[in-house]
Amino acid sequence: LGLVTSKLNQILVQFDNTQNKLRKMATRDPLTGLPNRTLLLETIAVTIGRAKKQQCQFVLLFIDLDRFKNVNDSLGHEIGDQFLIRVARTLELAVGQMGTVARLGGDEFVVLADGLESPSQAAEFVDKLLIQLNNPMQLNEHTVHPAASVGIAIYPDDGLRAEDLIRHADIAMYSAKAAGSNQWAFFKSQMT
Repeated sequence: LGLVTSKLNQILVQFDNTQNKLRKMATRDPLTGLPNRTLLLETIAVTIGRAKKQQCQFVLLFIDLDRFKNVNDSLGHEIGDQFLIRVARTLELAVGQMGTVARLGGDEFVVLADGLESPSQAAEFVDKLLIQLNNPMQLNEHTVHPAASVGIAIYPDDGLRAEDLIRHADIAMYSAKAAGSNQWAFFKSQMT
């Protein structure tokens, strides 16, 4: 009976470890370790619930790297992957306790900044974020000069659901990208 109990406990521990690994695989970007779209949507839903109760706002940033295709095409996918990992770490450092950084795929990142509650705070934060992102990165023997376009959506003005906020921040990002490299834009309903 003791041997059966011991084996059962081992099986339960293995099962728990396997479940944790599966959860991580389902909710994390395999390259950067950042939350993926699934976990981001869950996090935004929780943040929306909290913002409703506290009657406050929060900011969602959609970040797309400028000229990333050039990095991949000219330096190769391995350097491109290193670049994405470094950008992910830079974003995590810049955001800190202010919120959550996620990678949607490719060169698209989202920052859920629940520590920001106004357009002026968002603009100031994005300016500082772009300065940090613009620092040249040494990747093997190559120096890469990152730049990004950022779209900004604010809850609840720009959407009441996670999907709407992401879509509207994405639309604002395309507006910023159209204005040139290293730009940001707030979502406006006319953009749709």
